[in-house]
Amino acid sequence: MKKIAALALLPLILASLQANAYVVHENGSTAELGSVGDNTFSFLDKFVAMDFSVGSETLLDGLTFNAITKASTLTPTVQVALYNNATGSVGTELFRGTFAIDLIEITGIFGSDIQRSYSLTLSDWLLGPGDYWIALQADPAQFAMHWTRIGTVGLDGMIGDEIGTSGGYTVPTNDTYFLLTGHDPIVPPPTPAAEPSAILLFSLGIAGLGIARRKRNKPHLSAHSDG
Repeated sequence: MKKIAALALLPLILASLQANAYVVHENGSTAELGSVGDNTFSFLDKFVAMDFSVGSETLLDGLTFNAITKASTLTPTVQVALYNNATGSVGTELFRGTFAIDLIEITGIFGSDIQRSYSLTLSDWLLGPGDYWIALQADPAQFAMHWTRIGTVGLDGMIGDEIGTSGGYTVPTNDTYFLLTGHDPIVPPPTPAAEPSAILLFSLGIAGLGIARRKRNKPHLSAHSDG
């Protein structure tokens, strides 16, 4: 009965997760892509870290970034690291993982260059409200893959070392485009209450056991004949 009830609730749980999905942060605009330049986060074999903010508690579940590529560009795996913000710089590491690409879309053609959008699924990293840094490194290292820059110029993009440790970061000349998605933490639904009919059957079964036990324990009277 419990298994059937849990299966019946599964579509509702999935629908609730989908309903709670939202854009956590979009760095720049897709309208800017291909107009400014690129960032060699694969060829230099470095982690490129960008800052972002979270407004409320969220489970970070998805990342999309754009890259200038060639026809020969290999589909990468992406190392992703997440850090605290330390007064405008990369702080302590919170999460790290290596992820396969789930979806690739062509978003532009510029001569022999192909602009592609890469999307991947993160591991539901739980973040509270605040400022953070996310860093990417694309493997294998190849010149024909550049994280697409946007027009914004500022101090919020930093290039780290090849293992993505905090410290030793320098400021590049442009931000890069990325999109983070997440969903609200979901409280597990309460265990479904037993149906009234199930309770009635259970009660009748207990009563039946009690009657049977009393009958079994009742002393038997022997028959006597007068003679």
